[in-house]
Amino acid sequence: MGVDGNPVLSSSLQIAQEVVDREIAVVIDSQVAEKFLEEEEVERDFIKRKIIAPQEKQSADLSKQGPQSTFVWANLFRSDKGESFNVDLYQYEPCYENGVAKCPIDILEKGDKEWKEYIVGFFMGRRLPYPMVKEALKKQWKVKGNYEIATDEDFFYFKFSNDEDRRVVMDQGPVFIAGRIFILKPWNNSIESQRRQFRSIPLWVNVHGVPKNLWTKEGLSYIGSLLGKPICTDEATIKKTRLTFARICVEVESIASLPVSKKVDISEEEPVTLTFDYPWKPQQCAKCNEFGHTEKRCGELREPTKFRYQAGPQRRGNPRRKDEWRVVI
Repeated sequence: MGVDGNPVLSSSLQIAQEVVDREIAVVIDSQVAEKFLEEEEVERDFIKRKIIAPQEKQSADLSKQGPQSTFVWANLFRSDKGESFNVDLYQYEPCYENGVAKCPIDILEKGDKEWKEYIVGFFMGRRLPYPMVKEALKKQWKVKGNYEIATDEDFFYFKFSNDEDRRVVMDQGPVFIAGRIFILKPWNNSIESQRRQFRSIPLWVNVHGVPKNLWTKEGLSYIGSLLGKPICTDEATIKKTRLTFARICVEVESIASLPVSKKVDISEEEPVTLTFDYPWKPQQCAKCNEFGHTEKRCGELREPTKFRYQAGPQRRGNPRRKDEWRVVI
């Protein structure tokens, strides 16, 4: 017996045991190696299917495609769940003029085409929270299909699943939400430059006395052009199902110059008189010409509103002073 209580093997038995141990070790090492080789083969197959093969296909198509696709990195970031969205981007060769990058016209035209179906909504004044706007519009808009809502810091963007719903919403015109007017207008590529500086606004105009030979798309466009930039008509006008007046949406830059009537020469003995009424007019500043406030409040800064907490238990580690100031937006 050894000092540790285990039996002492003879030298021959020890040698035999060492041989067995080495054989077992070799078997274990070979099994581990085979496992690593199998995993490596699976990984190589995955890389070949998901990265190399698509990259080779993309390289073969480069002669047909101008921009080069950054395909390898896109595959590294794409989740393998079969999504239908194509997240790949292309690399373009930038062109500069006087140090300014010049965007290709075809990119801009494609962007305009993609966004022209959107309707843009915005408030005259402070923007209300997204959940409040979403719930209010859900109650006020009676649409048959679905619509998507996207937002940024100023605007709401609406994309409708069918054109009829889009027309219904535009026909309805401005919406009042929590006492604030919510303006709607079709998207155009100049709207981004008007953020917080609304110097033009869409208005619905009821036009009375429209002669029948002007009750066409071209004739109504001409009448709208007498007031501003014509945008659209409502469905009843374009279908001629209501002939007491024509309803036209026009974009105007000043409400002070909006006429109540105009005479139009239509090559008859006497000019016809068109009369206009406006269901809603916004405030417009005579000083800066922006909509949403009057000259009296032009440039007026909002002061922080003093807010007093009601008496009650204070949270530990965060004592509140009773005269604490808090900005209420």
